[in-house]
Amino acid sequence: MSFKEIMDSTHAVENHREILDGKWVASQANPFVKSLREKDFSEIVAGREDYREAFLPEGEMLKNLRCADGREEISDPLREGKLAEAGQCILYSDEELDKFVAENKGKIKSVCSHVGCGAAKIKYDQMLSAGLSLPAGVTTSDELGVYFSKQLADRLGAQYGHTGPEELRSQEHDERALILAHANFDASKIKDFPAHFSSHALTLNDNVDYIKASTEILSGIALGSHGFGSRFTAENPFYVVVVAQDAAELESIKSSLAYLIDKSEGRIKITGSIAPSN
Repeated sequence: MSFKEIMDSTHAVENHREILDGKWVASQANPFVKSLREKDFSEIVAGREDYREAFLPEGEMLKNLRCADGREEISDPLREGKLAEAGQCILYSDEELDKFVAENKGKIKSVCSHVGCGAAKIKYDQMLSAGLSLPAGVTTSDELGVYFSKQLADRLGAQYGHTGPEELRSQEHDERALILAHANFDASKIKDFPAHFSSHALTLNDNVDYIKASTEILSGIALGSHGFGSRFTAENPFYVVVVAQDAAELESIKSSLAYLIDKSEGRIKITGSIAPSN
């Protein structure tokens, strides 16, 4: 699915525009969003204790694998400490998924799918377009997401869970940012940080092409009719926030994603910071 197709596709949600109008106004008043209009992310979090506390101790990682979707923020033992990736890694190549399983078997506590997963829909459409057979009993993208997540949980030796529509934090995509980080970073610890997508691909899948593709997909949801769409402008952009291990990695990732600024006509801003020194 192209960037434009992601942005042009729609959810059939009653009063969708009016609800998003209200959520946009509320998000504009968010203290962190206000700060991002004037400062780089690194300036805002410098010296803040909550930013330091967002990093797990050295050698530890988040253990509950869930979707990058910012609506899937649920207080539940199977969902706390969100290790995030689009569709719980459903867009990984076979080789990337095998590598992920080999490196993380026994480390992941749970894998949770959710209703209305955009990544599962992309994978579903890709399979149909390629003439590939769907797994037995699978007839919809949501069913594919459930099937994939159950299979992955089994391969990892993890529990399986599912988030239904009534459990979603929001029915609309109201994300103002994407956090792209390593698996030891939990942005929910940062006070007033707005609704956001999350991806821990910097640890889970450091293939630059994958990072670019998944960032484009998630940003496209935000900039399209699924999300705040045309409300994003050069003056009020969607923020891709890279949280890197060091300055070299930060600049490398920001450089690889810089093309999105022009592609979005300035409606995406790339910002970020590095882990605090001990």
